[in-house]
Amino acid sequence: AAAAQLMEERPVILVVTLDPWRDTPSRLAAMAGDWRLTGDAHVLSGDPMVVERVLNAWRIPRVRNERTGDLSHPSLVYVIGRDGRIAYVLPGGADAIVAAVRAL
Repeated sequence: AAAAQLMEERPVILVVTLDPWRDTPSRLAAMAGDWRLTGDAHVLSGDPMVVERVLNAWRIPRVRNERTGDLSHPSLVYVIGRDGRIAYVLPGGADAIVAAVRAL
């Protein structure tokens, strides 16, 4: 819904996996399809150590269940500015996302 409202701004939507061990590059296209991502939307993964460094640098909260391997994390949307820094952290909601992107 937010992406449809931001057609004029043309934001790039990046979904960065929190679990690069399971979300390997070969699975990304299927994940994008499952989430109905289109246009300038991409799902990113890569070498697990590199992904972990990026997630840690951005202070993305996540906890792995050592027994099952599953990850727990809050459902948050990060709006990244052109400088690569987190500009806004939002709990979601199309109106809030649109307002944040337009405020950049």
